[in-house]
Amino acid sequence: MSNSRYDIQNLKVTQWAALIVQAALAVLFLLPAGTTLDGSAPVNSIQMGLLYLRYGDLMHFIGGLLYCAPLFVIPVAVWLVTLLRKPRANYGICMALCAWETISSSIFYTTAAHRMSAVLVANFLCYVVVFVEIIDLALFTRAFLTAWQPPKRK
Repeated sequence: MSNSRYDIQNLKVTQWAALIVQAALAVLFLLPAGTTLDGSAPVNSIQMGLLYLRYGDLMHFIGGLLYCAPLFVIPVAVWLVTLLRKPRANYGICMALCAWETISSSIFYTTAAHRMSAVLVANFLCYVVVFVEIIDLALFTRAFLTAWQPPKRK
């Protein structure tokens, strides 16, 4: 990356776009992602994870815990890493965190929809969450590649 003003400004725009998408994900986790079959009460992603913990066996408990624990930890970690570390290193870490978030969400929503079909019905928001996470991963990948600097020649 040359240190031109355009490249630095372009990198900052990509960084802030990715952070705004990460904040939007935290809001999406609070919106109804499904309904329960018994009372048709809407459940958000957190409640879906807790239902998964409650009605499942040990493997469901571990899977639900692996989803619920990093649900809000990853967005906060992405914000902190992006704002407190050097550009090239922080985008690589954020790419890894976003990939983990995308993989865990897609596995969780698919498993919850199939294994918990007697308790709840998932709606389209599950797909929207995974799609937004993929967009966020693409933004951090773009920032990572934009922040690359060629090695200095001696």
